[in-house]
Amino acid sequence: MLEHPVSPTTHTVELAQLEQLDEAIRAPGAPRITPADLGLTGGPSGAVLTDVSYDGPPEYPYIHGSFDGRLVDLHTSALRELSRRLHLHHVWGV
Repeated sequence: MLEHPVSPTTHTVELAQLEQLDEAIRAPGAPRITPADLGLTGGPSGAVLTDVSYDGPPEYPYIHGSFDGRLVDLHTSALRELSRRLHLHHVWGV
């Protein structure tokens, strides 16, 4: 999932939360999540979220969801809903 090597000293809360999201998405019995479930418009209709990734600096990553291979940007509201649907208690945004 991580596209930048990150030393433990720069491992941010966001990156830890992304790892938790990715594990929960891939877990057996995980809910099938579509772009519409996250309030995303313009996403691939009917596609299912298969993983999350990021690029950019680890301190302020640009987060993406892969819906059947197509990357879609995930902003704060989508991340909050994703965490809620996966029963994770994350804090996104300020």
